[in-house]
Amino acid sequence: HDFALASWLRAVGPTPLNNDGTDIHPSYATINMNLDWTPPSKKVAVSAGVRNLTNTSYSGWNQLNAVGGRYYNPAPPRTMYVSAVWDLH
Repeated sequence: HDFALASWLRAVGPTPLNNDGTDIHPSYATINMNLDWTPPSKKVAVSAGVRNLTNTSYSGWNQLNAVGGRYYNPAPPRTMYVSAVWDLH
């Protein structure tokens, strides 16, 4: 059996949202974690994880110089997932 535990930290500093720098998206950090398992047969791989473990509110895609000041597109909150990949070869 093969197990793998992984984590990923993403830290972003303050981001100017317009040309004159008067509107700023604040800094933020997110943490993702996942656990992978592959049995000896290697025919299937199973993963489970959490994205945005700290449930941080941030914009996943900023609109620079946005019309009407709508600079932000909210990123997803904490999200959990399970996946399986089956090798048919």
